Amino acid sequence: MRALLLSVLAVALVVVAPASAVAAAERPGPDIVLVGTTGLQWEDVDPATTPALHDLTTRGALGSTSVRSLRTSTCPADGWLSLSAATRAVDVDLRGSSGVDLLPFGDCRALTDPGADGRIPAWDVFTSVDARGSYGAVPGTVGDALTSAGRTTAALGPGAAIALAATDGRVTGTYAPVDPADAAALSAATADALAHADVVVVDLGAVRGTTAAERAPSLALVEQAAAVVRDALDASAPTTLLVASVADAFAAPRLQVGAASGPGVGSPTPGSALTSASTRQPGYVITADWARTLLAAAGADGGVRTTGAVVTGSDTDRSAPDAIAAARDDSVRTVAVRALVSPHYVGYALLIVTPVLVAGLVVRRRATHGQSRTTRAVHVAALVGAAVPLAATLAGLVPWWRTQIPWVTLVGIVVTLAAVTAGLALARPVARTTLGGVGLVAGLTVLVLVADVLAGSRLQLNGVIGTQALVAGRFYGVNNTSFALLGAATPFVGVALASPLVARGRRRLGALIVIATGLVIVIVDGLPSLGADFGGPPALVPGIAVTALLVAGVRLTWQRVLGVLGAGAVVVAAFAIADWLRPEAARTHLGAFVQQVLDGEGLDVVARKLSQNVGGIVSSPAAIAGVVVGGLLLWAGLRWRVLPVEPVRETVAAQPLVGAALAGACTTLALGFAVNDSGILVPLVGLALVIPLVLAEWTAQLRRVEPAA
Repeated sequence: MRALLLSVLAVALVVVAPASAVAAAERPGPDIVLVGTTGLQWEDVDPATTPALHDLTTRGALGSTSVRSLRTSTCPADGWLSLSAATRAVDVDLRGSSGVDLLPFGDCRALTDPGADGRIPAWDVFTSVDARGSYGAVPGTVGDALTSAGRTTAALGPGAAIALAATDGRVTGTYAPVDPADAAALSAATADALAHADVVVVDLGAVRGTTAAERAPSLALVEQAAAVVRDALDASAPTTLLVASVADAFAAPRLQVGAASGPGVGSPTPGSALTSASTRQPGYVITADWARTLLAAAGADGGVRTTGAVVTGSDTDRSAPDAIAAARDDSVRTVAVRALVSPHYVGYALLIVTPVLVAGLVVRRRATHGQSRTTRAVHVAALVGAAVPLAATLAGLVPWWRTQIPWVTLVGIVVTLAAVTAGLALARPVARTTLGGVGLVAGLTVLVLVADVLAGSRLQLNGVIGTQALVAGRFYGVNNTSFALLGAATPFVGVALASPLVARGRRRLGALIVIATGLVIVIVDGLPSLGADFGGPPALVPGIAVTALLVAGVRLTWQRVLGVLGAGAVVVAAFAIADWLRPEAARTHLGAFVQQVLDGEGLDVVARKLSQNVGGIVSSPAAIAGVVVGGLLLWAGLRWRVLPVEPVRETVAAQPLVGAALAGACTTLALGFAVNDSGILVPLVGLALVIPLVLAEWTAQLRRVEPAA
């Protein structure tokens, strides 16, 4: 009997041992590997000087990561915490602090390895700050989700430990430090992690410095670590690979490296453009996208609250070198645009103040000398000023940021395009038509903005008066600046088109023209697949309705005003619910807000928007420009008694349709200020267009009734 049992055991060993060996040999690698770093820009990636980083980032789709957290520049702790929380997160402000080890080139915390108990140093600080954060960040969200899904994890380096920590601050799986100088230890730790964990996150270290010379030492260390990780990856089974820089290199924001390859992101071809539903822009993702992608590839994203989306590759015909060159060009553009935003608004404000003050002087001179010789000059200046937003938008078609002195080139382009537009408005066939010049400038502005939205909002992204990728706020659709311009220009387009009908006594048909024109803009602005502007329709609809009622000759009452406001609310609710009914992956922030309301988080979102609105009054360059404009106008009016009230009164009296457009535009801008999160930006930008349009029509009327000088 004993011999029989030994025989059976021997046979079992013969059968099982080879099977176990085969299973071990065929054991798949991890589901996903995230190779992270901070401060790594595409300018640092080169096949000659950083071959390992170049190899890791050119295996699939590549693009830029916008790492903006809750402050202007993002520290390494902020970036890794954002990965851990799957949304924007932040460390405490360490400026002027003592007793904390800081990284060079900024007031950023130096990250250290977890303690003997596996807990992240300063975790209590991280969680106390983010508990108060406007995005409700919960560090440890990713680690808890992976644990709940039964996924094993391995973290290499202190940043990776933060990314994979649980909400109690302890690393969820295994941990190993990263020392580029000890290649053998790092290689063994990486190989062990790849062999035993489902999810592996590596922190290669931080690149720090403002210049290439300052960055070289830390970049060399990151490259050494990357070479070891690359060799270990090449020796393991194929897996989904994410490469992401999640923080800035110094105290100024920059676009960071991002790349993805493997089955978890659709196996994109090398050189394809990295993108996500968060940005809808080829070549751009945000930090939270990396967290969502990591969870999705690991099958652990169910029920996780995140502001990110899964990254994918958008096929292009570009090679990897061409894609890197394009990413570097985007980086140069974002830096150039960021430096010119405030000067642009100041220049724009001065361009508006000039015709306003001159208009006051025209009124004053007319009272003492009769006919004014400056009427034509004011008319031209007003048309040029009204055309500046259009010209600044179209300036994005020309790569002005690549020139030797970018701001000079930009000014030249804007002035030239604005002058050409004004020239078209001054052409005889247009100038002789009622509201012809005003309608042309407003119409071209609306046409270009709508066409850009239909084409993917590429002109608005990183435009001087558009959205900034470095802010990571909005990458697609209608931004607040564009909304303000559409809200200001659309009523003037409507009344210009309706004026021939009104002149023949067909006021109701003219009102229908205004409504039809406005309806197109509301659809483009509000549809989730186009403008996706949550705060747009409730402000646009009342403004258009007010204009249409006045064109139709209907007297405004409180009941009608309330009905108009209610119509705006119904429209935006319909857009939001329609978006919410779509699959979660396809929703925009409209549908996301509906879900947040259902989850009891709606008030938090509203509170954050109100905070941004109020804060924008003191932090926005447009707000500062608005204060400058208001101050100059008030001072000039009191000093020289040239406040131009008469032009508005005379224009509306001579052409009531201008009054209808003015009332509608002001209604939209006032409501836009209340429901959007850009504070004074909306009314300032809108009025910057409305004022020159009104002055242009006033001077056009003066030129019709006054003899030539």
